[in-house]
Amino acid sequence: MAGLIGAVIVLVGGKSLAETNVEDVINEHPDVLGLPAGMNAGNIEGGGGMFWDELVSDRADTLAARAMIVVFFAVLLLVFTLLARKGAVWARVLITLTSLVALFPHVLIVGDYEPASVTALSYVALLCGLAALVCCWLPGTHRYGRALKNAR
Repeated sequence: MAGLIGAVIVLVGGKSLAETNVEDVINEHPDVLGLPAGMNAGNIEGGGGMFWDELVSDRADTLAARAMIVVFFAVLLLVFTLLARKGAVWARVLITLTSLVALFPHVLIVGDYEPASVTALSYVALLCGLAALVCCWLPGTHRYGRALKNAR
């Protein structure tokens, strides 16, 4: 759920969020973009509109792509979780595999210079994904599945 909220923030924020993010990165870490020390966002924005627009557009595309990947895996996890209500082992295996793959975009987000709100929600999503991995294979989950199977 945290990943979905972060994705919504990114998708709703669009170019303005990307522009703010680019400004923050340039002002705090110009070396990441290969810019000389002392360079700030105002210099680039005022000096070359085309370069600035390209930076913002590329960042907006990157943020949107990551958000869509997060949405895709969140929907898959929701579907597999609904299927796991009957205690099926195959559904728990699918949750496990999807959770492992779904952690990857959040690791990218946490390791990159993302907006603070998105990074915080990615940390929460990482913790929830790891919790889902653990909870799928707890002994109580096995007992629940067996009890449902025996009740049929």
